[in-house]
Amino acid sequence: MRAEPRQLWHFLGVQGNEMKAAITVFEHEDVAGLYDFAVTPEFQGEGLGKAILQHALSFARRLGCRWAAVQATSEGAEIYRSFRFKRYGDTFVWR
Repeated sequence: MRAEPRQLWHFLGVQGNEMKAAITVFEHEDVAGLYDFAVTPEFQGEGLGKAILQHALSFARRLGCRWAAVQATSEGAEIYRSFRFKRYGDTFVWR
């Protein structure tokens, strides 16, 4: 078991010169923390959020993460449920 995280990764969804979506993955041992996940309002509901979240989860799995955790707003909770995250208090956990 490692005591320190490997790194922090940022993934961006970009169109032209404009960022349309972003998510940050913080890996520690076998857990990926997901942070700063956002999609600009004009692109919400078009699948960009699901695509970048799927990419982040697949990347975390390749790192060896068995879990992913996120603290979601009520507005964002549905996308995590669609990926089969389970709610534990105010935190959603994916395995």
